[in-house]
Amino acid sequence: MVDVPRQLDGEVLDWASKCVGVRPWTLLPGDHEQSDIWIATSLQGVGYVIKCHTHRDQAQREWSVYEFLRSSPHTAFPKPVERWGGDARVLLLEARERGVLAGLTADLCLQLGRALRHLHSKPIGTVDALELRDALIMRWRRLHERFDSPLSAMENTFVESALKRVRSNRVWCHRDFGPHNWFMDSRMNQAWCLDFGQSRPDYFLVDFTHVRVETLNQPNHWNGFQRGYGRALSTTEERGVWALVAFHAVASLAWGQRMDGDQALARGSHYLDVFRRWFRAQERGETCTPSRD
Repeated sequence: MVDVPRQLDGEVLDWASKCVGVRPWTLLPGDHEQSDIWIATSLQGVGYVIKCHTHRDQAQREWSVYEFLRSSPHTAFPKPVERWGGDARVLLLEARERGVLAGLTADLCLQLGRALRHLHSKPIGTVDALELRDALIMRWRRLHERFDSPLSAMENTFVESALKRVRSNRVWCHRDFGPHNWFMDSRMNQAWCLDFGQSRPDYFLVDFTHVRVETLNQPNHWNGFQRGYGRALSTTEERGVWALVAFHAVASLAWGQRMDGDQALARGSHYLDVFRRWFRAQERGETCTPSRD
């Protein structure tokens, strides 16, 4: 949990209530990596969120993204309201009435693709001196140094080969763009996305990883997402997405084992299974649509 002293909780909640005129605030249950989260809803059904980040740089990144997305016409995003003067890590956001996104449709995928295209257009400012391709390969090799990867030699060669083909520049990415961060505005039948705490410049295909796994059995949904994004992926880019699916699987398994995280272990195992089915189908020259078991 976040290291803001417990005696400040009441002070933070009083400040937020004065800003937006709502009570009571409820601490969102669960183990959140980067922030404590309080939620409240007004009588008009407008939702508000207080996020107290662990680190100021995470809070600043998330705030800057919400400022940029404030005018987005494509989908609903939380809107920045105010930052607490007592600690810049504390953000107050308007998040609208929300409901869990029970199932994807082609139209919602279209909306999400447009949202991602808009995010990727955010100016990134200072660029890391290390080339993106080299940074990705370095991340992959460091992961292997710290964790006994379950990938076979052929699978590992595929991932490294795909990363070596990266020719893109960095864009501003969400870096956790998946169903666990997608919600539905029930009044407007509109998808919206939240939680930009991990957002920073990265490889644009990082934000396609969860989408590709979720839509593998639903080509209409995948095509809708690509239409929303503005273009279809090339064959090389499609292979790059699958390399990142394997990357995410191994990273999730490593994190889950280190932190004893059941959710990360389950996701890592599922992604590894889906990647391997796709990989075997590619070896046989088949089109793969593995079931999501």
